[in-house]
Amino acid sequence: MAIIDPFGYYDKTDGSHTNIKKQEISSQIHHHLWVKLQYDCCPQENIILGNSRAASIKVYKLHEITGKNYNNLAFRGGNLDDIIQAFWYANNRKPLKSAYIGIDFSIYNGLETNTRFRDACSISSNFFSYTFSRVTFSAVLGYLKSLIFRKSDIENPTMPEKDKYWNYKLDIESQRFFSKYSYPENYYDQLKEISEYCKLHEIKLVFFIPPSHVNWEEKIIQYGLFDEQERLKRDLKKLGPVYNFDITNSFTSDRKNFNDPVHIVSDTVLINDIWKQANTYSIFSL
Repeated sequence: MAIIDPFGYYDKTDGSHTNIKKQEISSQIHHHLWVKLQYDCCPQENIILGNSRAASIKVYKLHEITGKNYNNLAFRGGNLDDIIQAFWYANNRKPLKSAYIGIDFSIYNGLETNTRFRDACSISSNFFSYTFSRVTFSAVLGYLKSLIFRKSDIENPTMPEKDKYWNYKLDIESQRFFSKYSYPENYYDQLKEISEYCKLHEIKLVFFIPPSHVNWEEKIIQYGLFDEQERLKRDLKKLGPVYNFDITNSFTSDRKNFNDPVHIVSDTVLINDIWKQANTYSIFSL
């Protein structure tokens, strides 16, 4: 187990030399655990939080622009609980100077209650919990199979034609996110605590609402959640500066800018507006 170490628990370096196949397998099995343990190797004073939409931001680009080091603690399948817990975890590891938090309407839901980051913390809390975890065992098994059969036992599903996949995301995933909704009052209160803490300790706190294609926006309206989405925007404005990319414009109307209705092809639009203050495709509110 220690030799393979699928998530890098025993390896306290920055992970830059990590076996690509190992990273692919482990991050698919438990992305939160993979990201947390990579963070633990080299915590920084500046962090990015969110779900897969924020996870696309490349920290090396931010270093080139700002001269500062960043950690991206955003998770595939992340939710508000992950964001809140990861903020406090990171600040306890190394006092923060800035936090950039991406929140889109799909996760601004009180019914999204998975606790994957808490689970990652529990698994990696000590030698025994990590070494004898089912998650670690599954990753070791997947990696060994990849060596024997020259392919990963856990692979991305075959990507259908883009139109078919696009429609799948619109029809199936929108139903999962929007068919049941509850205002996340408890999570909002916890975000408010973070906002107040940042003001008290002079931590730069910035929120951003990542872009989604207009097709996705149409689904929100179809499910009768337009007013709830607008409430998200108002809520974030109460907590700190907000870059809202989720607006109808030339960028969000062009499918070429998206891998699917909610994931952009490149992080350039986010970086240009948030870190270069281009304000090309977002509305900025103080």
